[in-house]
Amino acid sequence: MRRNREKIKEFVNRIWPTPPEHEMEAAADRVLKRLRAELAEHDTSFRSLYGDGWNAEPVSRREFQILTAIAISGDKPAPQAVRDTIESWGVVINFGSLLVALERLEMRGLTEPGGNEGHCALTSAGKRALARARAEGKALVKAEEDPAKGPCTERIR
Repeated sequence: MRRNREKIKEFVNRIWPTPPEHEMEAAADRVLKRLRAELAEHDTSFRSLYGDGWNAEPVSRREFQILTAIAISGDKPAPQAVRDTIESWGVVINFGSLLVALERLEMRGLTEPGGNEGHCALTSAGKRALARARAEGKALVKAEEDPAKGPCTERIR
């Protein structure tokens, strides 16, 4: 037995009538305003809908420390100023390993040379990577490195 499709459509239209065009537009505007307000509360500049959801490259804790030190050390700091900033946090960093890390960050496009004497600056990709690390809650120092707390005395069991 075949059902009459027209009768089914009439029945559905009677149960769920199509709202007038102006009501649909008003509802769509309310939803759009609510979505815009929700998005305004979050920084989505370094988010992507593809891959792992990020538009910025992930960085290690050491790279996070270096990028943060560059960001807060002023305009195009020299490597020594970057090292001094990191060591002010109570973290010991070898100057040679800092130079290698700076070169690696430059090759990845996160920093750029800022002139003579090895000065460096963050690129837009470096700023996004720094923002991603902050959003992920990456720590600048380990608990045992925290100068305010002193050396960690807790033993692993």
